[in-house]
Amino acid sequence: MGGAVPMGFDVKDKALVVNEPKARSIQTIFAEYIATVSVWELSTRLNEQGLVSKLRTNRHGRTTGCEAFSRGALYNILCNPVYIGRTHHKDAIYDGLHQAIIDEAIWQNVQALLADHGGRKIKTQRRAARP
Repeated sequence: MGGAVPMGFDVKDKALVVNEPKARSIQTIFAEYIATVSVWELSTRLNEQGLVSKLRTNRHGRTTGCEAFSRGALYNILCNPVYIGRTHHKDAIYDGLHQAIIDEAIWQNVQALLADHGGRKIKTQRRAARP
């Protein structure tokens, strides 16, 4: 299986299988985002709850993770269709062979909130840096 294994899953026989304790963390992330509608606030709330990123070990034995979620990592989780039992390849999304962690209705709600609260153009003029 190429790439990093998404949080909430383990790999068994080259297939994604749900890791129940970590899946509950993913469910918490989605629920807290719906409650806050702010990735900034979500990051703060998860940190207060002690939820941390997945511990990963690379092929050289170096470990990373097990630390507070960055906002970028949270956006990646909230936008990843793997959590509704799908997978993406190139520009298309396909049904996966793995079990979903997040309900389709929750997923659609989060995607709508993200679309409504992100990616807006900045309306104010930016000032030039001082020499």
